[in-house]
Amino acid sequence: MQQVLNIQDRTQAFLKFLIFFVITTLIVIGAIFYNYRLPSKENARLKQEVETNRLQESNQEKFLTEMQLAVILLDSIKADIPNVEQISSQFKTKADLLDKLKDGSGPTYTKINSVTLQKLMELYDAKRSGIDLRKKVKDLEVAAAEGLRYKDEADRLRNTQFTN
Repeated sequence: MQQVLNIQDRTQAFLKFLIFFVITTLIVIGAIFYNYRLPSKENARLKQEVETNRLQESNQEKFLTEMQLAVILLDSIKADIPNVEQISSQFKTKADLLDKLKDGSGPTYTKINSVTLQKLMELYDAKRSGIDLRKKVKDLEVAAAEGLRYKDEADRLRNTQFTN
């Protein structure tokens, strides 16, 4: 058999080819792996985010529904109705429920819900103060009318006393 003269050059070229082939194959396999593996992780993360958003939206809808019912109760609180204390009690129950629901809607909605609930409670306090003031005004009017009646009675007695 004949000996090849450039066997050393051929072996060196073959080894270079083999190294570049392995590197290229690893790069292709790595790219395929990341092409399939990373999107599935991202999809799982995005699905979790969607589920979290749906839960927050559901909690926000519950909060809004309860808020609407609380506003209806607040509008029902008037001084001239006999069961104002019962309606106030129902309103306070709704307010407690709203206080529990405000935290389940994510950080932005939680801040908005807190401020909304605070303003609703301020309205409730103002309405209750107004009812209390109206009651006091009525009591003062009754007392003033009674005082006028006593004054008229006293004037009448004085006049009858001087005429005798």
